[in-house]
Amino acid sequence: MALMTTSSRPRTTMRRVAALLSLVVSATYLVVFLQLLRTFGELPDDPTPAFEFLAGVYLVGAIVTLVFDNRGLQWLGAAVQVALLAGYVGITVLKEQEFARRFLVQGVLISVAQVALLAVLVALALGRGMEDAGSA
Repeated sequence: MALMTTSSRPRTTMRRVAALLSLVVSATYLVVFLQLLRTFGELPDDPTPAFEFLAGVYLVGAIVTLVFDNRGLQWLGAAVQVALLAGYVGITVLKEQEFARRFLVQGVLISVAQVALLAVLVALALGRGMEDAGSA
């Protein structure tokens, strides 16, 4: 049985925070997905699969964050956050302004959680003020 050292507690706590933020984003995407199912149904440009996919991605991200303490995966997660935030801004500004207005609260919640998740993942990847459990 491995005891948690003082130096590993901050990383474990930050990983739990990152997983919780991922779950918040996943749940919010799922809510938008369920709302869209009622509204759009089977339209040719039905956006529901994208939201279903993103909910799944963030759920997997939460699990991976809890199971693996790997800086490469944390950098990958941070890069995904940057790409998705940029994509969201690009789509809402250039193409889907009505959609963005209709789901404003969800969009703000997702964006705030993604920015916070990005900050936590970068801090974990950099290891600022934290040491790995075995290095002390």
